[in-house]
Amino acid sequence: MAKSSAIHQLPRGCAWPFLVIGVLLALLGLGSLLGLPKAWVRSRQLWTEVPGSVAESYLKEGTRRFRDRRDGGSRPSERTWDVRLKYRYRVNGRDFTGDAKALRQPKNDNRWDEAQPVKESYRAGDALPVFYKPAEASVSRLTQKEPDIEFGKDVFFTLLFVFGGIAALYVARWSLWRQG
Repeated sequence: MAKSSAIHQLPRGCAWPFLVIGVLLALLGLGSLLGLPKAWVRSRQLWTEVPGSVAESYLKEGTRRFRDRRDGGSRPSERTWDVRLKYRYRVNGRDFTGDAKALRQPKNDNRWDEAQPVKESYRAGDALPVFYKPAEASVSRLTQKEPDIEFGKDVFFTLLFVFGGIAALYVARWSLWRQG
């Protein structure tokens, strides 16, 4: 009884979508690969720290929806509260303002009674460090940039595109070669 190789073959028409997807992923990977040096330089940029002060603290209400895994529908949502800060800082004699999520947050963000004391712990006039982008002083944040994490994501997606493109091209080549 002869083994049929037709069992493991894809139909000839299936190769073309793999070929197109492979080329697109390979081009995305190549573009990402060419952009990695710029991403590396960008990730090493240090944001400059300056003294700032709290202008206002407030609670921003949000919602969290729950998905029911059984039927794919959503269950009732719950309200959440983030502690946010409006702050001021000065760079080269110019005053700037910012708005960001506070560093301290309530343990349970769905409890207003836990969020309120955290909000009240930030008083107007309290000092806090502000980090601004040296090239554009109006862009600021309350945390230092996390360059290793951001650059790691760039590398991960570059590799994902490159290897995904190679795999799709290999499947297309294999399918076309085996049948043609």
